Amino acid sequence: MIGNAAMLLDKSVKNEARRKIANLSQKEGGGRFMVKIPAESRPVKIGGDQVLETLLKKYGIAIDGDTPAFFEFLIKGQPPAGNNVVAVMQGGKPLWFEVGDPVLYRALKAIDRPVMNEVVKWLGLPKRIGQASITATPDFWVANMARDTLMGSVMSRAGFRPVLDSLDGMRMRMTSDPTYREFIANGGGLSSIFLDEHHLRTKLEKFYRDQGIDYRTVLDAPDKILTFVETLGDAFEMSTRLGEFKRAKERGENPRHAAYLGREVSTDFAMRGDSKALGFMYDTVMFLKPAVLSWDRLYRGVAHDPNRGGIAVKAGTMALLSAGLYLLNKDDPRYQDLPDWDRDANWHFFIGDQHFRWPKIWEIGALSSAAERSAEKIIAADPQGLGKDFARIIGATFNLNLMPQIIAPLYEQAANKNSFTKAPIETPGMENVQPFLRSKPGTSETMKAAGMATRDNPEWAQVNPARAEALLRGYFNTWAMYGLLLTDQAFHSDTLPERRADELPVVRRFYSQEPARHTKYETEFYELLTEAKRLRGTMRELDEMGYRNYADAKEQSPLAGEAQPLERAQKNLGAINKDMEQVRRDTSLTPAEKRQKLDVLVAERNALLKDSVRDSRAAQKAKSP
Repeated sequence: MIGNAAMLLDKSVKNEARRKIANLSQKEGGGRFMVKIPAESRPVKIGGDQVLETLLKKYGIAIDGDTPAFFEFLIKGQPPAGNNVVAVMQGGKPLWFEVGDPVLYRALKAIDRPVMNEVVKWLGLPKRIGQASITATPDFWVANMARDTLMGSVMSRAGFRPVLDSLDGMRMRMTSDPTYREFIANGGGLSSIFLDEHHLRTKLEKFYRDQGIDYRTVLDAPDKILTFVETLGDAFEMSTRLGEFKRAKERGENPRHAAYLGREVSTDFAMRGDSKALGFMYDTVMFLKPAVLSWDRLYRGVAHDPNRGGIAVKAGTMALLSAGLYLLNKDDPRYQDLPDWDRDANWHFFIGDQHFRWPKIWEIGALSSAAERSAEKIIAADPQGLGKDFARIIGATFNLNLMPQIIAPLYEQAANKNSFTKAPIETPGMENVQPFLRSKPGTSETMKAAGMATRDNPEWAQVNPARAEALLRGYFNTWAMYGLLLTDQAFHSDTLPERRADELPVVRRFYSQEPARHTKYETEFYELLTEAKRLRGTMRELDEMGYRNYADAKEQSPLAGEAQPLERAQKNLGAINKDMEQVRRDTSLTPAEKRQKLDVLVAERNALLKDSVRDSRAAQKAKSP
């Protein structure tokens, strides 16, 4: 039974929902939605020879004479006919109800999700692996808890205290506290660890008897056995929900309703609709379902929750504080140089020389980012830029990349661009060397070694370190990062510099070290360089084709003439990258010395990229009419 624990709990919770609805329909006025109907009796014809053979075998009765062609039996307790009939289990027996309201019938039928067909299973496999490779990691656990604890403080109806109640909830989950068990027993969560079903049942019975609660009304089906890693991850995930559940219980809420409030304090991932098209997208697109449910939760919070006024005030206050934080940071070059995705995903705090980050809540954080960008564009008098910022924020928060995960990393390879950071996978100039040598300063040593091992192969069979790492991370995300860190340390420790604090798992989500490993100017530089070279090539081709007037028109573009200075900058950038590689290969340097020299080169690279982009912008602005 323990092996089927997840299914049993799932079925119990779903039947409990049907039973509650059925009970409501029995009250005055409920008959217009659904009514209880009796089971039917149906005649069934069975061949005469089969009946006589059964009588002879079971009872030793033989009947002489001609055998009837068939016998007719009346079977009782059969499901009533009709396309709007549902069953509710009570006392182990089905009760039948005819549903008159089409919306209610649709909702009741949607409780049981249709079995996923084999095609969708295979198409969804990369999505399940990719999503797990992010969520089943300490980086995600800690960052998600940091988001949820703020989300809980905004959505709570029971006075949730951020951080404190989350830590208490994590303690309850890790110790399998009675409060946690009660939360699970009342449908509060569908992932926990129960090693002994009989022992759990006995303790729950005693617990509820002590509380004066009828144990027969409690859902006690245990969930599946999980590993320690899953338990730890679940503790981070459920910490805020458990904190709200405990708070609600202390305020006198019924355990069932307190469990509901615990699920509602954050995004309830058990929710779903009945759209087949959207269900297919949920099954194949990474994080689409969490994104939709998150926005749904925020909408229900500000539109329907009893504390909707408080939610709106708290969300607005958070947005105003974010705008204030922007005003504090706006003149700091470290903040100005941050990539857009980093500013939108985190709150940044600069304390002296230290740079700390706190992950933003997904949907409410989008409102905060919008407030920050609004303040920025109002000061800069750039309304057009504000529209672009809003589109990017909404796209990133709502995860509007609807591409199934099975092809998303392949699309990135074809587009030569990371869909999250927008940085190129292969930078301009890499096409001048064979694939096995195409790597960046931060490319894994393991990938570089794999490329070098294939140097004698035909080019199509060589491992391209930059693309191979991007593909690996595309499908396996944080797991790939952890794996490459381990293999680099195990097999290439002699070439590795001392690791920076912001390269360490978990720490990197909350702390950034100077000089920054990447800035917004890196992506902008390569975009400008690519566009300028493409424009120059277009003008040359038009000249050769005899379309000189078209070439002259193209030459009026502000970007015309920028290819040469950008290419000079690219050449200097290549020299810095070569210096970095030499530092890594220098066996006479200690890891600390390597890190010191590399940080100097990183700062030099960042300055070069920044100056090149600014100079190009200034030149284009001067050419603009």
